[in-house]
Amino acid sequence: MMIGMLTAMVVSVLSPSEPGDGSARLLYAQAEGDFLGNKQIRMLLIGTEVSHQAPGGPGTAHLSFKADGKIQIRTPKGKTRHGSWHLKGPGVLCLEKVGGRGGKNFCVKLTRDGDQIHHYVPKTGKPWDAPPWVIVKPGPDANRVPSG
Repeated sequence: MMIGMLTAMVVSVLSPSEPGDGSARLLYAQAEGDFLGNKQIRMLLIGTEVSHQAPGGPGTAHLSFKADGKIQIRTPKGKTRHGSWHLKGPGVLCLEKVGGRGGKNFCVKLTRDGDQIHHYVPKTGKPWDAPPWVIVKPGPDANRVPSG
């Protein structure tokens, strides 16, 4: 009887009352060095706009991720292009036609640190040679994804 009561108290403390409630982080805390899973990647990216500074690139581009797997890209010169994204295996995000002239395809693993999304090489887990994306406009579920 006492164990059941204690269990109910612990569950009620750890369970968020609302999706945006800060206590939700207790359930979904991201341990340092852990990569985001497929569900977390979808929640973080769908409806989100990020800024992207390509290594050696001429300026900052903006990428908007759509639920249908499309990416709208606003180039540093203000032109609009389109690419696509999909998940490949557990926690691997692949992007197609997102580089200069639409010719760049690559896959990464992700972590989130505040408004920054860091990229890692899927096979080795080592940091990708690019600055992190910065969340400019979070999507509807982005704040439910752990930071840290």
